[in-house]
Amino acid sequence: MQIEVSITADGSELPALVGALTTLKDADISVTTKEPETDHVVPDLTEEERYVLAAVQASSGSALRVIHRKANELDGSPFDAYSREDGWNDEREKLQNILWSLKSDNLVRNDGQQWYPTDDAPLDVIS
Repeated sequence: MQIEVSITADGSELPALVGALTTLKDADISVTTKEPETDHVVPDLTEEERYVLAAVQASSGSALRVIHRKANELDGSPFDAYSREDGWNDEREKLQNILWSLKSDNLVRNDGQQWYPTDDAPLDVIS
């Protein structure tokens, strides 16, 4: 009788598993490893979300006002209400809400008032 067994384990557990399996009599031990899958599920992004993410990527580590300005400067941007460095308006508030939404999707992160893209963020979102 033959039985094929598949075991999924953390790489740190591999030596112990191989050691345990080699104690079996007349067993043909074959070990294959595969890298963890890195396919990240990226949510569908609206045009505004894509431009905000692109602005964060272009000005990583910047505060909301800089990201707002950068989003306005990108070609084809749906944002056009950046007026002055310290000006708060409806568009900036919308941008802030988009940043928080992108954060909940793990596409951006913040450290205080500074925003950064995550490794999960897709590149070339406005190409």
